[in-house]
Amino acid sequence: MIRSIYRIIKNPHDAEDVLQNALTTIYHKSKLVESHLNPQALILRIAIDAAYDWLRKTIRRQSKHISVTDRMNSIHDRDPNVSQLMQQDELESEIITAIGRLPRKQSAAVLMRIVDDCSYKDIAQSMNCTESTVRIHVMRGRETLSRWLSHLNPQLAESVNQNEE
Repeated sequence: MIRSIYRIIKNPHDAEDVLQNALTTIYHKSKLVESHLNPQALILRIAIDAAYDWLRKTIRRQSKHISVTDRMNSIHDRDPNVSQLMQQDELESEIITAIGRLPRKQSAAVLMRIVDDCSYKDIAQSMNCTESTVRIHVMRGRETLSRWLSHLNPQLAESVNQNEE
């Protein structure tokens, strides 16, 4: 659970707080968890949802503060590793933010399938739907992400533009 949350949050202290919130939710829904066909998948989904909720709240708060690019410009560019690390963090943050902007079911399916490498069967059980529905959620989520993030890869942007025509 903590590993999945950390992949979204990227901060160990905040990830622990989100884990506590997820555990509280799991405690309050203990009857549902016990009666679920795949309790582990449901618990993972609750943890991922808690992380996304925290991320959405944080993004709203941070939009009022200085952007990452402003902070990068303020750092002296003497050490290229610092700059590269910040660019990598910004890239990861942009991708996670884009996943968070997807509809809830698509974002959960994409995260569980691509990031956590869960099987379609496990995802379907945790989402209380069929495997084909999960496959559709993942496919649509990937398509939307490729459109939103096409600026990160110019070759991908060209293929997305050709497909839209």
